[in-house]
Parts: sequence; structure tokens; C-alpha cells
Amino acid sequence: MQLFDIAGLTLAVDAPQLLAVGGKWSRFLVHQGEERKPQLLYRVAYADTLAQPFTLPSYRDAQVRYFPCEGGSLRIYSNFCTATDSLSVLEHTEGEMIVQDMTILKQRHPWGTQVDHLTEVFDLSHYLPRFGRLLLHCAYILYEGEAILFTAPSGTGKSTQAELWRSHLGATVVNGDRAVIGMENGRMMAYGVPISGSSDDCENISAPVRAVVSLCQAKENTIRRLSGAQALKHLMRGAYILPEHQTDFPRQVELAAQMLPNAAVFHLACLPNVEAAQLLRSQL
Repeated sequence: MQLFDIAGLTLAVDAPQLLAVGGKWSRFLVHQGEERKPQLLYRVAYADTLAQPFTLPSYRDAQVRYFPCEGGSLRIYSNFCTATDSLSVLEHTEGEMIVQDMTILKQRHPWGTQVDHLTEVFDLSHYLPRFGRLLLHCAYILYEGEAILFTAPSGTGKSTQAELWRSHLGATVVNGDRAVIGMENGRMMAYGVPISGSSDDCENISAPVRAVVSLCQAKENTIRRLSGAQALKHLMRGAYILPEHQTDFPRQVELAAQMLPNAAVFHLACLPNVEAAQLLRSQL
């Protein structure tokens, strides 16, 4: 069994043979011999066929069909290239532990022999809220021992602002595309996660959150601090909610609302220049 530390939670992968661990996931691997009780267990098996349910899915798209069932759910994933089923995931609970039994078609080999292959079907954005954590689409930097999170739609400039802070202000880019947030000892915390989109920056570092910064492009640099419903709205823009898990939304909003009093939230309308970084720093 392989153990990984994700945002203070222990994720376990139990497969017939140890899965290969790539660069990003290797930074989250728990040292051998360290005993931990996992909160999330993924059991991997390989088979010639996949069992099919006798009911209609509550959600379906080109990649996944989702079937709620007693005590959990069943997801069946299709191969994008062939549109044939290639993986099923049966979710249930064993005590306080969430278990996913994964069955991968043998004909997909060698797919499914690396942890990286299974990142998407681990479904972390769905399970983290059950443990008081949220997965955010953001650039996460570390500055003077605290986290600054840049949130914005793709292409707005999260990576650009993070790089400005690294190049001119000495910040560390922990993750260029994702972070997990949660609460510890009355403070909002940011955690690294082994998912970073196309960004090469992906470190296992946790830090108290100094600011969440919602970005938009503009012809001049301006900043304002947000509070209340506006702060919540901008934070939730970065939250992940998959179409098959729309019922997660109320819980995610509840968690975000609980965290907000413990971190500053800003809206930064900006140009891609160092003056934008300096303006934000002046408000921290």
C-alpha cells in the first residue's frame, strides 16, 4: 500500500503491484515505515470486463456516467479515443474511511500502472469538502512564510502575477494552478496538491493564508478589499465543482463562508507588470 499526504489527509492506494510514482506525486509520498490511518482509500484491480448497472445514470457526458447507489455511488469512465468503457469506480464508506474500488480494464495496460494516470478519477474536489477542505483553481505563492492565492478564469494572468512575485519580490511559486484551503487553529491554511495543470511548479508546502486575490485584466492597476458576499463570491469562483457533483455546492459555500473571516480577500484589476505586484504588497 502506498500512502500520500494531501492537505493533512492521508490518501492510500492499494494495488496488486506498487504503482509508479511520478515527479509531482513523489513529493507527497509518505515515508516508508510511517504508520498512518488513511481517510481516503483507493483499491485498484484489473479485469477483463466491467460490471454494468441496470439503472440509468443520474449524470453522463462523453467521459463519465454517474450512478448514485445505496451507501455511495458508481462512476464508469470511457476512453476518449475509442468511446468504450475503461474504468469503473465504486465508492462507499468503511467506518470513517471513504473507499473507492477501482476496476481497470486489462486491455488499457499500461494505462493505470502509474498514480498520475488516476489523478482525475481520485475525485479530490468531491471528497475534500467532507474533511473541511476546498480545492481551488489558483496560483499559490509563498511570501515571507505566508500564502497568497491568485484566483481568476484561465488566461486572465494568475501565472503572470505569480511569476512577477517570484522574479521581483522573491516569492516561491508553490503551485501554478491549484491549491487546497482549510482551517487550522483558527487560521485559513493553504496546502500544496499534486495537481498543477500545465505548470511545472508543484510543491508539498502548507502555509497560513495572508490573502486571496481575485484578478481581472485592466488598463491600470487598482485594488480594493472585499468583504461579505462579495468576498465569498470571488472565492467561490475558484472552487471546483464537477457537473456530476452539483449537490456539493451548498457544502462548499458553507466551508468558504467559515474560512473567509480568517483571511483578507482583494480584487486586483491589473496590468502584467511589477507595479501590480507592488500595489498588492502595499495593501498586505
